Amino acid sequence: MATPFAKETIPESKTVTEDGTGDLLGGLLAKAVLFFDSKGRAMAAHCEVDRLRAWTSSLLHKPLRLLPTPLREILEQSLSGGEALQREITIPSSSGVLELYHASSTPAHAANGDICGATVSIYDLTPVRELDQNLSQLVRLASIGTLSAGIAHEIKNAMVAVNTFIDILVNKHGDSELAPIVLREIRRIDNIVAQMLRVSGPRRAAFETVPIHELLEHALSVAQHRLAGSHIVLERRLEADPDLVLGDSSQLEQAFVNLLFNAIEAMGNHGKLTVTSELTRRDDNTPIIRLTVKDTGSGIPPECLDRLFEPFFTTKTTGHGLGLVITQRIVLDHRGTIGVQSWPGEGTAFTVDIPSAARQP
Repeated sequence: MATPFAKETIPESKTVTEDGTGDLLGGLLAKAVLFFDSKGRAMAAHCEVDRLRAWTSSLLHKPLRLLPTPLREILEQSLSGGEALQREITIPSSSGVLELYHASSTPAHAANGDICGATVSIYDLTPVRELDQNLSQLVRLASIGTLSAGIAHEIKNAMVAVNTFIDILVNKHGDSELAPIVLREIRRIDNIVAQMLRVSGPRRAAFETVPIHELLEHALSVAQHRLAGSHIVLERRLEADPDLVLGDSSQLEQAFVNLLFNAIEAMGNHGKLTVTSELTRRDDNTPIIRLTVKDTGSGIPPECLDRLFEPFFTTKTTGHGLGLVITQRIVLDHRGTIGVQSWPGEGTAFTVDIPSAARQP
C-alpha cells in the first residue's frame, strides 16, 4: 500500500497551474513548501526564506482549524474538491507587519486515486513588489528628467534676452544699489539652468589622453578666489606618476571644481583643504589614479550620506543639489568611481578613481 506522501504521489512544486504561473514563480522567487495530510495537518515543511522558517515550523502538526484563515481556505478547497488553487495571502512577520505572498495548493493522490493530502507552496512576493516600486520610480524619474530638460532649455533661451537687457540696464544705472544684486541673481539662475541641462542632456564628451595634475591645477586656480581672504590652508600632494587618463578635460575639470567648492564651503573661513593623487590598482589589478579631496569641516550627518548623489538633495541652505550629481555622472562616464567618507565634527573626504591611460610595465 502506498504511503500518503510516497515520492511518486507528491506533485512537483512547480506544477501549480496549467497556465505556467507556477513555473514562473518557482523559477524567480524563493518559497516555502508544506505537505499536509488528508486532515489538513502539516506533516513536513521546507523553507527557502529565512523570515518564513519559524512561521512554517509553528504550523507543523496543528489541526486545520488553527491554521491562518487564508491558508486554511485554499487548503480546504483542495482537500475537498481536488482542485489546484492559488491566491495572494498576507502573513504577519515577526514584527507584526503584514507581508504579501503567493500561495498555491495542489492535491496529492494515493495509489487508488483518493486525495491523501495536499502540497502548499508559498512564494515570497517581496522581490516582485520591490521591482515594481523601482520600475515605477524609474518611470517617474524619466518623465521628470524629460520635463526638466524641456523647461531648462526654454528658460535658457529666454535668459539670453534677459541677460542682454540686464547688462544694458546695469551699464546705464550702475550706481543703483539693486544693480549688482539683480546681476548676481540673474547669473545664478543662468548657472542653475545650465547645470540642469548638463544633468538631463546627453553626454557630449571629447576623450583624449590628458594629464590629470594639470586639470587639478586649473581647478585649484578657479577655486583660489574662494580661498582668498580665508584662513583655509591648502595642502597638495600630487604623487601619481605618470598622471595620464583618457577623458574630457573640461568635464573632468568641472568635476574637480565641484569637489573643491564643496570642501571650501564646508569649512567656512577656517580649516585645511588637502588634495592628493596616487597611482594604485583596483582589486582586478587595473591601474588607476586615485584623487582625494579632504576638508576639515563639520562633516556630513550619517543619515545623509546615502542621499548625497540624489538630484536636488543638499545639506546647504543655499545649494541646489546638482553639483555632486554632475560630478558623479562625469566620473562614471570616465569609467571611474566616486566615494565619500565623513566624520561628524572632523571633516569629509571624497575619493575619485579613474583608470590610468599610461602604459604599464
